[in-house]
Amino acid sequence: CGVLFHFIMTYVEMRREGLTFKAYLKSLIRMGAGLPLAAITGNTIDKFTVHGQLKDSQVHSLSVALKETTSLAYLDLSSSDFSDKTLLELGSSLEQNQSLTFLKLSGSKISPAGVKTIAARWGSNTNLQSLILNNVEIHIDELKGKTDLATLDYSGKGFNDTSMVIVAACLKENVVLTELNMSLNDAGGEGLVAMAATLEINSSIPSLDLSNKGKRHSVAGLAALGSALSQNT
Repeated sequence: CGVLFHFIMTYVEMRREGLTFKAYLKSLIRMGAGLPLAAITGNTIDKFTVHGQLKDSQVHSLSVALKETTSLAYLDLSSSDFSDKTLLELGSSLEQNQSLTFLKLSGSKISPAGVKTIAARWGSNTNLQSLILNNVEIHIDELKGKTDLATLDYSGKGFNDTSMVIVAACLKENVVLTELNMSLNDAGGEGLVAMAATLEINSSIPSLDLSNKGKRHSVAGLAALGSALSQNT
């Protein structure tokens, strides 16, 4: 449904501008001045690092290019400060992209709620292995259970509520994990709520450490976690 929706939206935008598909791609390349969009869509590069802040028009053009590429495996956008709005546009392209294995992002305006929406869209991406968000590395392949690792120790790694939301989304499909240590991190509210939602779906993780020395969990987070654990059998 997501792919069909974006195809329809692209078609509507083309009709509104009176453009053929070829002309539409050319206009996106002009909008994305400074980005190697032709190389990305032409599959002649496999690694790209953005230097400086991206404009909204550049994010849009890059998102379209990511839907087309089959070669780009490494993308570093950490020098550009993303918001929920720009992350949403980028996230829509990752539903269709199956070449990226590494993605690095930064965003002081990215909220846990925004990441939750994006994480749901990323579920269809089967190749993404590693995501670095605000200097915290999230091993997507490990958390989804693609590496067959039964024990994961992410204690004291700097995970906050935003990054914990992504962790929780990945764990929903992990059936090999038996022990996860997420202690001594900075998640206390929305991260716990997201983890609770995962535990209601995935009951195959017998050992989970979310202790947070020196930082109090939110009442809402603890309540959601308690409710999930009571149903987790």
